[in-house]
Amino acid sequence: MDGLSGGERRRLSLAILVASGANVLILDEPTNHLDIDAREALEDALSAFDGTVLLVSHDRALLDAVGTRTLALEDTRLESYLGGWAEYSRVREERREAEATAARKPKAKARRNGGKARPRPAGPSKNAVKRASELEREVEKAEAELRKLEDDLADPKAWSSPTSSERAAERHAAAKKAVEDAYARWESAST
Repeated sequence: MDGLSGGERRRLSLAILVASGANVLILDEPTNHLDIDAREALEDALSAFDGTVLLVSHDRALLDAVGTRTLALEDTRLESYLGGWAEYSRVREERREAEATAARKPKAKARRNGGKARPRPAGPSKNAVKRASELEREVEKAEAELRKLEDDLADPKAWSSPTSSERAAERHAAAKKAVEDAYARWESAST
């Protein structure tokens, strides 16, 4: 395995793991170093896998493609949601809206009760929630741009000459860095 690139080593390890007959797979960021074809093959292999897969990933497309249950650490509690990333995001957004609506109702009631306000509920401020939501949209935008670039780079013309190959590699590295930076900003605002 010494002569293999990082992506080739990752693909070989995943192939060995899937073919091993194991009934539980624990994967941490399995799409790192994989090209588009290898990512699609990984999705197919995980979808066809009969056992249990515990998958830790920032790759929302992978989480949506193979996820049947999402576990999230929220306010020091582990919460379980049926479905992949999109379903988890939808349920989380609905809960935030319900909490915001519930937070507004006691204030209106307090005004009717002679202006006696109830104590503010514990948790993030409205501005912090709004900022986290904005940063989450930035993450989604950066991921979409990376996916579009990866689709563009799947065309052999993007790699037709040494200079175009170098530019393509630089654009891909910059897009991946933009995703990582967006995640870092989002995670620091969410904690």
